[in-house]
Amino acid sequence: MSLSNTTKGYDLQSMRSSWGWLLALGIVLLILGFIALSSTVATTLVSTVLLGIVLLIGGVMQFAWAFRGGGAAMVVLRVIVGIVFLLAGLALITRPSIAALTITFLLGIFFLIIGVMRMILALLERGQGWGWMMLGGFAALVLGILLFANWPVSGLYAIGIFIGIDLIFSGVSFIVSAFAVRDLPPTAAPAM
Repeated sequence: MSLSNTTKGYDLQSMRSSWGWLLALGIVLLILGFIALSSTVATTLVSTVLLGIVLLIGGVMQFAWAFRGGGAAMVVLRVIVGIVFLLAGLALITRPSIAALTITFLLGIFFLIIGVMRMILALLERGQGWGWMMLGGFAALVLGILLFANWPVSGLYAIGIFIGIDLIFSGVSFIVSAFAVRDLPPTAAPAM
């Protein structure tokens, strides 16, 4: 699969002229990923507090939206949703370590369930790529088991590890894309 086929809809010439920005973004994300992995507990707690702030903002916006019409039932529902957002945001901000433990516990349940479901679907469907689905399900199942095997301690570092790994992969992806776009001929256009 060529770069042109994977970037349909993008202005490749514009991307080519700004490949340096893509490279810089990739390098910054890569560095942030290694920083996150070097301090997983701090990354976990900071990300939990940031999520709390986002929920607080969402709660305030729910209240602002609540009185925009739609009848009394809609106002009550929007106010209730706003209260839930505010309470969840406050809980995440005021007790980030407990929130991280709870989030990790829920992630463990999620990975266990999704892992088993993917493996069952892979066995039932046996379509093209079913082996990859089985492998993905097995990986999710193992991740869920690992989270629970080390819980509650894993709650303090797991989210930081996930964020660090994601930042590293995103950084590498941008770096590779930057060099691929840089090497495009000046008249390259997406294949239709």
